[in-house]
Amino acid sequence: MTIRLYINFHTVWGQVVFVTGSLPELGAWDMALAKEMQHSGNGDWFLELDLPAVPVSFEYRYFLWDHQPETYTQFIYFRKRITEWILSHS
Repeated sequence: MTIRLYINFHTVWGQVVFVTGSLPELGAWDMALAKEMQHSGNGDWFLELDLPAVPVSFEYRYFLWDHQPETYTQFIYFRKRITEWILSHS
């Protein structure tokens, strides 16, 4: 199952949006294992994750990182459910 996480957030040069969460695929809340999102323009960021099974629910948070050690800003955005499902059964 593939899921897509999406956020619209305008960044400045050098900032990258990451996501971490309760799933092992999202780093299990370990910031060092968080996933970098892809920028698709106009403030749109996304991440597609392949999961072995459909999760009942999970929590995740977005944060900014400017590629300097220990420097990140946590977003106010906090999600408890999946925002979008992509129908992809492999």
